[in-house]
Amino acid sequence: EVWFNHATFFHHTTLPTDVREGLLAVLDVEDLPTNTYFGDGGSDTVSNWCAFVNVHSANCPFCGVTLPTPPIPGIHCPLLPLTAIVVRMPTQKHDISAELFRWSPDLAAELLAEMGINMPKIRQAHDVSESFTDLKTREYKGDVAIVLDTGDSRTGVVVEVQHKKDEDKQWTWPLYIATLRNRQRCPVILLVIAPDPKVAEWCGRTIETGHPGHDLTPLVLHSKHIPVMLDPEEIAADPAMGVLSVLFHGAGEHGPQIVRAAYESTNLLAARGDERARRYYDYVLVMLPEAARKSLEAKMMTDSPYYSDVMRGAEARGEARSVLLVLKARGIETTDEDRERIEGCTDQSQLETWLQRAAIAQKADELFV
Repeated sequence: EVWFNHATFFHHTTLPTDVREGLLAVLDVEDLPTNTYFGDGGSDTVSNWCAFVNVHSANCPFCGVTLPTPPIPGIHCPLLPLTAIVVRMPTQKHDISAELFRWSPDLAAELLAEMGINMPKIRQAHDVSESFTDLKTREYKGDVAIVLDTGDSRTGVVVEVQHKKDEDKQWTWPLYIATLRNRQRCPVILLVIAPDPKVAEWCGRTIETGHPGHDLTPLVLHSKHIPVMLDPEEIAADPAMGVLSVLFHGAGEHGPQIVRAAYESTNLLAARGDERARRYYDYVLVMLPEAARKSLEAKMMTDSPYYSDVMRGAEARGEARSVLLVLKARGIETTDEDRERIEGCTDQSQLETWLQRAAIAQKADELFV
């Protein structure tokens, strides 16, 4: 038997029609930020279950059992052990890995230096549009585009996050480089973040463009390029690199020490009133394996005097990230001011309104009307 004390699931069929159509116009179902699937990956009858638990239907769509209306805590269905409903969030690690470079554009220069690329002293680093479409044709969007400025010269960096093999990249990566090079009128480097060693090996293959002497071998970040950061002071000085350390090393032999360092670093940032504490903690939780994440959450809840400060507005921050994710997926560009306004909002109702508008808006301004 399986008993649920709480049952609320997201499925795209439960969304308002205009919101659902807006999302599915730009994303495949499997690429939605969150969605509900069975343990075997199927979803044929999940919509029935999601509608059932969200509107409190009186009859189970699987077995037809009659349930109290309104339902009492604990919804029982004898067929559920055969299906094991799970909720998966396939893009969260990917999106936060990319977001690190918008949060700290200097991170691109740090990583290139770790990989042995001779970089002059960078005076300024900033993110630019990651859209690589100049004509009104098919939309091509990378993950992040950064421009590093020394004062005398500039270098563009296309940052791509890969958690699985994707044959389309042999065609789109050269396009990203050429488009950013043309747009910014500067040399461009392709930097690929691939935590999985097998995926990293695949990403590092030379791409033959067909033109003599013009093949592309991507620069692929490996765990050896990312330091194991255990000193809270070092992490507080560079929290974005600290999050990458968790991504690449959190599941390895240093896992327990990394969890401890994440706990101490979060408290150190919070004690100093550093606004980065909440984002660092949020990002670390996403990057950690499940057991380590639960360990860190439990320790923060029981031992940290700053837990309430760090967690305040966590739900709103998650909703804000969803708004930005939908806008990005639909190819709608946002300014720094737009992102600051969305991320700075703590009104859950307002964020939910923006999220619905993001699914159908043609430009970011339409969120705020």
